Amino acid sequence: MAVNRYSDHVLVVPEDDANRQLANGFITHFSVKPRAIQVLNPEGGWLKVLSKFQNLLIEDLRNYPKMHLVLLVDFDNDYQGRIQQFKQECPQELCDRFYVLGARSEPESIKRAMAKSYETIGHLLVDDCRGNANTHWSHSELQHNLGEIARLNASVSPFLFK
Repeated sequence: MAVNRYSDHVLVVPEDDANRQLANGFITHFSVKPRAIQVLNPEGGWLKVLSKFQNLLIEDLRNYPKMHLVLLVDFDNDYQGRIQQFKQECPQELCDRFYVLGARSEPESIKRAMAKSYETIGHLLVDDCRGNANTHWSHSELQHNLGEIARLNASVSPFLFK
């Protein structure tokens, strides 16, 4: 579902189909307002997500001041290096509406470890966000996201959840 770009909203850009499925699990949770969040089609790799951010999405953040942007990528066991690459591309004045999240290695590792579908995992992550808990975000494949999640949750909870 498309969002109203002039109202508060979250745009999610997934790296691949596994990340898209996680995001779809998140947005289909009963407590998420469907007109407040949109998941785009997968980009086909973290470098393509970075390129889209550099070439299109920075301008969108400038043009739509009520937009929050989540880039959902695999960190491929290089969280510090990868997060730095994304963060250095973000203009300072936009960084408070820009978030990079993802699995430490890849979403398939989370799915195997939790023995749940991507959509179910997405639902569980919403439950954590709504309850200000870190039960599932504390998983070894996700715990590096805790700072970003706290920042994101503080910014979007007022308009994202019913």
